[in-house]
Amino acid sequence: MARLVFRAAALRNLADIAAYIERESGSGAVAEAYITRLTDYCENLATLPGLMGRDRSELRVGYRSANFGNHVVSCATWTKPAHAATYTW
Repeated sequence: MARLVFRAAALRNLADIAAYIERESGSGAVAEAYITRLTDYCENLATLPGLMGRDRSELRVGYRSANFGNHVVSCATWTKPAHAATYTW
């Protein structure tokens, strides 16, 4: 079973993106909706390992990237004994 893990830096980025959208749009609801779509997209990427996004093995084996709006989502995959795979953004 795949598992999605957001690293601390990714969570800070999400918070920064939400703050920017809220400041520029004047709407917390708009910011929340965008962040929800973005995190849902990450969940979807994790369910299709190796099938979505661009292979970025030139950076490190297991890395992929995909575009979402004006943002690039970067992820890494690895296996652990307790999990089939973990996907980190």
